[in-house]
Amino acid sequence: MLDASVVRELAGWHGDPLVTSLYLDVDGRRYPRPTDYEANLGHLVRLARQRAAAKGVPAAAAVEADLARIQSWLAAGIDRAAARGVAIFSNDRKGLFEPLLLPRPVRDQVSVAATASIGQLIGTLDDRDRSLVVLVDRRGSRLLRLELGGVHEQAGPLDEPPRQVDTDVELGSFERQREEAARQHVRRVAGAVAEELQHWPADRVILGGPVDSVAELRSTLAADVARRVVGTVTVSMSASKADVGREALDVLREVDRLEEAGVVEELRQRAAGGRGGVTGLPATLDALAARRVGTLLISRGFEAPGARCPACGHVGVATRQCPLCGTTADDLDDVVEVAVEEAFAQHATIRFCDGDELAAFGRIGAIERF
Repeated sequence: MLDASVVRELAGWHGDPLVTSLYLDVDGRRYPRPTDYEANLGHLVRLARQRAAAKGVPAAAAVEADLARIQSWLAAGIDRAAARGVAIFSNDRKGLFEPLLLPRPVRDQVSVAATASIGQLIGTLDDRDRSLVVLVDRRGSRLLRLELGGVHEQAGPLDEPPRQVDTDVELGSFERQREEAARQHVRRVAGAVAEELQHWPADRVILGGPVDSVAELRSTLAADVARRVVGTVTVSMSASKADVGREALDVLREVDRLEEAGVVEELRQRAAGGRGGVTGLPATLDALAARRVGTLLISRGFEAPGARCPACGHVGVATRQCPLCGTTADDLDDVVEVAVEEAFAQHATIRFCDGDELAAFGRIGAIERF
């Protein structure tokens, strides 16, 4: 399963002489049949061969072995029920091969380089926040995990309410008994949520069910759990997992929109006041080079050419000569991906923005650590 440890392991790969990295969009909404994306795969294979040939005979032979293994794996078929993108990393000479199914579409891309190209993987990690949906009423509960675009249900506490079988029991006493049973049920649900989060730590919690039950549960949750509650869904206890998932995703999108607007506004204020914020590609690359970046903000899909100095390693916008040492620089197809990889290596927070707010600041910026 894709997680940060897998990406960091890939980041540590070093080619002998090259690592082949291939991303392929296999989203069934655009490509209903495998033959629909095979033309794109063919283009990537040809492009990889061209780039490898320019690096010499040993590189071309190594990449050819990688491509053969990649094509063989793809030809075996992909379970596209949960996969919309594929990322494959290969260094056949060292026996390294890592195919990954991704829950979101990717940009078709191929790289033959000394290291794995992991920028798009990092973007996928950004979309993998775990969320727990808790549905509750006076007798039942449901716990649903949202991750990797899927919904998986766990058993929740179920308590049968008392029945008035003794007609001698006064109505008021019986109602108080029922209310106390409902409160005990909610306390059991709160305990089950806390236990679930210990075993499966979720970043966000969403509540659903009758208004009074939801309010009772919210007030009963432990403080550290209550802080994770980001909203509620209006679904019935009998709703399908798919319906619950759709409602929860609507809540999460709105939460993301508000959080994104807030962090972009923080960047604007910091940059305008010269207080630990920079905007635009050149300034952001400089901040990364100085290891000052605490949070990197990027418009999703932003790409730009750049250059890397083979002598001192300086990375910047496209230029013929390194501004630091004067050495002729090597062209980079996408310097933004290099920026993402560098921020990941520095353990900076990386936020991919889907709104338009960041466009006014060059589609990239950084909030500095200090």
